[in-house]
Amino acid sequence: MIPLENVKFTLDISGVAGFFGGDEVLSAMGTIHFYRGRKYLGWYNSPGSYTVAKKYGRLAKARFWKGLFPGGNTDIKQFLGFDGEKGPAFLGAHSGTRMPHTGYIAHLLMSECEERDGIPDANDTTEASQTCSVSVVRLSRRPPHDTLMRTRKAWMACFPILASTGSAITCAYFHDWYCFSMILLGMLASGVACFAAGRGTLDFKQPKPSPVSPRGDGVLYSGDKFVVVIGAEEAVCAVTRGGFFLDYGHRPQHHRMGFSSLLLTIQFLLQLLLIPQGTLFGQ
Repeated sequence: MIPLENVKFTLDISGVAGFFGGDEVLSAMGTIHFYRGRKYLGWYNSPGSYTVAKKYGRLAKARFWKGLFPGGNTDIKQFLGFDGEKGPAFLGAHSGTRMPHTGYIAHLLMSECEERDGIPDANDTTEASQTCSVSVVRLSRRPPHDTLMRTRKAWMACFPILASTGSAITCAYFHDWYCFSMILLGMLASGVACFAAGRGTLDFKQPKPSPVSPRGDGVLYSGDKFVVVIGAEEAVCAVTRGGFFLDYGHRPQHHRMGFSSLLLTIQFLLQLLLIPQGTLFGQ
């Protein structure tokens, strides 16, 4: 006997699950390049297929994909959250270097400093509207070129994979083939999308300073916020001029992105049609 078989209503609204959760899925997929093997661990069913397909489809640059997913092309680094924000201005203490704006790494550093709890100055008598924040950051070494993290946390993706697999097997056991097929299709579409996005190699690049350059001590400033950076020239240069780069080899057209977006769109349309045909238990 199928659980909830005699209930008089169905969850037909479950067919529109592709509209919801897209932002969360995109945020999770932006971390693929920071975990070794993470691109192989996306085989689980998740909502938000419509939003992901619409965003990923715009990355494909071929005319065929532009017809299916209209809209301006999006830079892959901005799409995955590795670029897009200009950093604060920088003033070098020893070299006298003046930069009207820095890169995305400096922007992240400034944001990190803003989130930390400050220590108020007990001798400060100025009004609250005139206060400013000052942070001091000591950079002991330059960052490594390999930005990928270890694999010890990537295995946590096995939990949603096991959950999706168990759900599919349970639906098959109770002969709910509509929901069974939709779960499998969702696992396939999500896995292909993760693999397509994770094919690129993420690297951190920075200009190499001159061996006779003075220390890189200086100040990052934006409005009433100041960050004093202390360290060698190569370490400070990594913050002010370094950046993330995604290398997709000799195929920059991102056809795999287009194919994965098409598969996600098919999943979304079939969900609208087939999930309401399933049982309440499967839904």
